Amino acid sequence: MTLYELLDVIASQRELAFNTWNMFVAVHITIVGGLFLVNRTVSMKERIAAYGLYVVFLYMNWNAQVVNYDYIGLLTTEARALENLRGCGVAVCLAKELPSFANAKTFVHVVYSVGAVFTLLTVMLINRIAHRPEKT
Repeated sequence: MTLYELLDVIASQRELAFNTWNMFVAVHITIVGGLFLVNRTVSMKERIAAYGLYVVFLYMNWNAQVVNYDYIGLLTTEARALENLRGCGVAVCLAKELPSFANAKTFVHVVYSVGAVFTLLTVMLINRIAHRPEKT
C-alpha cells in the first residue's frame, strides 16, 4: 500500500469516527428531547425501558468509537513508518502532520461516562424537571 492510499484510508476512518460522534450526540438529543416533549408523566417502567435501550446503544457506539480510534492510531503509525522509508513529497509532508490519537481513547471513556450519567439523571428525574400539564 502506498502512502497516498494509506492517507486516504486514514481520512475515511476519521470520517467514520466523526459520524460515530454525530450519532452519539443525536441519540442524546433525541432521548432527552423526546422525554421533554411527552405531554404526560412518564412511568418508572417507561423510564427504565428507555434507559435500558439507551445503554445498549451506548455500549455499541462506545465500542465502535474505541475501535475507530485504535484503527486510526494503527494507520497513523504505519503512515509514519512508511514516510520514513520514502523520499520527500506531498504525502510525506501530510504524514508528518498527522495528529496523535494517544489520548483519544481516554477522551472517549470520559465523554461516554459523563453522557451516561447525564442521561440517567435526566431520564430518572424527567417528571420533576419537565413541565407537565396539571391534572384537572
